[in-house]
Amino acid sequence: MSGDVSEPDSGCVSPAGVGADSADGAASAVWLSAAGLAVAALLAYAGSFTVPFVLDDFRWIVENPGLGDWASVAASLSLDNRPLVMLSLGLNYALGGLDVRGYHAFNLAVHLAAGLLLFGVVRRLLGRVNRDSDRALPATGLAFAIALMWLIHPLQTQSVTYVIQRCESLMGMFFLLCLYAVVRSSDARRAWPWQLVAVAACVLGMGCKEVMLAAPVAALLLDRVFLASCWGELFRRRGVMHALLFAAASALLLAMTSKMSGDVSAGFGCVAVTPVEYLRTQPAVILHYLRLAFWPRPLCLDYAWPPADSPREIYPAAVAVIAMLAASVAALRRAPRLGFLGLVFFVVLAPSSSVVPIADLAFEHRMYLPLAPVVTLAVLALYGLGRACLRDRHARRLAGIGGIVVAASVLATLTWERNADYRDPVRLWSKVLAVAPHNPRAHFSLGQVHRIQGDVDAARRCYEQCLRLDADYARAHGALGHILLTEGSLKAAAEHLRRAIELKPDYLHALVNYGNLLVRQNQFAEAAVSYRRARKLAPTNAVIHQNLGTALLKSGRPQAAVSAYRRALQLDPTLVGAKAQLAWVLATTPDDRLRNGAEAVRLAEEIRSQFGGNHVRPLDVLAAAYAEVGRFDDACRVASEGLDLAASNGSTGDQEAVRARLLLYRRGQPYRDDGGSAVAGTAFKSPEEGS
Repeated sequence: MSGDVSEPDSGCVSPAGVGADSADGAASAVWLSAAGLAVAALLAYAGSFTVPFVLDDFRWIVENPGLGDWASVAASLSLDNRPLVMLSLGLNYALGGLDVRGYHAFNLAVHLAAGLLLFGVVRRLLGRVNRDSDRALPATGLAFAIALMWLIHPLQTQSVTYVIQRCESLMGMFFLLCLYAVVRSSDARRAWPWQLVAVAACVLGMGCKEVMLAAPVAALLLDRVFLASCWGELFRRRGVMHALLFAAASALLLAMTSKMSGDVSAGFGCVAVTPVEYLRTQPAVILHYLRLAFWPRPLCLDYAWPPADSPREIYPAAVAVIAMLAASVAALRRAPRLGFLGLVFFVVLAPSSSVVPIADLAFEHRMYLPLAPVVTLAVLALYGLGRACLRDRHARRLAGIGGIVVAASVLATLTWERNADYRDPVRLWSKVLAVAPHNPRAHFSLGQVHRIQGDVDAARRCYEQCLRLDADYARAHGALGHILLTEGSLKAAAEHLRRAIELKPDYLHALVNYGNLLVRQNQFAEAAVSYRRARKLAPTNAVIHQNLGTALLKSGRPQAAVSAYRRALQLDPTLVGAKAQLAWVLATTPDDRLRNGAEAVRLAEEIRSQFGGNHVRPLDVLAAAYAEVGRFDDACRVASEGLDLAASNGSTGDQEAVRARLLLYRRGQPYRDDGGSAVAGTAFKSPEEGS
């Protein structure tokens, strides 16, 4: 990041503390500034590394069955599916599974890289300004102040601490790399390597998020305002590069065409909001973003911002935003650098804050890049004010240092506080509800947190409130159904689970829990149908295969049940339930073609060695397996142990079942099960409802 621009001493200083005129001094100031930015980012985000996954993190990371399979990750890659983000998540998973620290470290590294690139872009552009001005600016000092405030601003936490929003920060990093390369290409002796970097950064950014569509426009504006004296010079020197940048944007637009019309959550196929509703709501959202840039409290993870539908909500904000946009366009003629800052703010916001509807009308992470021109304008305005009001050079220097320290301390404290919110999910969602009590998703998410923490009553209240606000909230029906199923309220549970599946046919947890409910109601054939639907959604989930096997066995299909149990054990050899059920079928089925006493003994002894003699279930299975291979003395001994254990546990049903089988073993007869019996102590295990 070494530079070729001399540094005047004009009142705003770099961390080096001097206005260095020599090349060595300038280089030292640059490296000290970079180190200062890194330290500041680490201090501000030191509390973020243990923040748990939240909201869409579960969908894209925790509950993503293909994340640990590189073949599945590769198969999901496409230009309209943010392939670089998916690759980064796959890499995180490969290195550390679901350990959140690795994900947060990656996010912070990306954010820091983006901040350093912003520092480089601003410093070099201010150097350009100095070439054309009689009153030189302290390029390194101002660039440091701008990058510092942008890096540690609490509004950035949603793009850094909320893991899946690396979509925004990763795109932002490549966006700034593209601009940096454009600036470097104008000064380099050989321009083409930097121009290739700019194009490559643009292409990579397109693989992170659609907002990168704004990069070619921003690069063209930057080139014309700061680097080229006229359009002719621009196209002569860098026309091919700009053509390639716009070609990359066109390719992304083509790839997105079908998605924009077919996606129900974003694009022109969005069912939550129409393009007109979205457009008339965004002016108020943009003004809210600007307020948060200068007064970042309260921050909200999930606004559930309602569409504007009254003139009072629409027109005042629209007039203000149109006036700012018009002023930015007008300034391009009289004060082009000021106009660039205003216009690039709107250009970068345009993909997410204009006419293309997105189900969520407001999210703070959309201000990740647009915050940069706002901070730049604020820092330059304060610097200009200090220069106008303070004539003494040393006073200006002291005011500059003091201003940076105070502002950075306040912003870093607010960022640390915001990360503390993320570390405590109850506190996080409670703050969301303080801002947006009308938000059903927030009530549901708070319920999920309470459920994970074991407070079932609080979770139930949250789910019920969610359904009062949105009676068609599928996941709330599914979660409430799971609680009712656990409590044994089967009729009420069935109503909620059926409604959840009706609203969301691919709802994995509802399908599994509904299958479990049907098993408890002895509707085994219907349960098998529900498990099969779940299996299609999660073919690598061993528990689903195990439960399907039991439903098939109970519905009189032992051969299909054996196949399901074997598949479950292929996926998870430690799954004791599948192992016990398979051993039971192999030892007791009346079908001579299926019985395999030797394998049943092997499986049952593995279970016995794992659990010892403290559980009835493994003893019952092992006794049946011994009887099948003719080891009746061993069968009687083990069954007697199981009978004594059942008696000590007070389990009357288990005592009767084991006693009846023990009588057979004493007569030298193996036990045969036609599917109507069950292993003593059998319990169905289902995956928990996801958060």
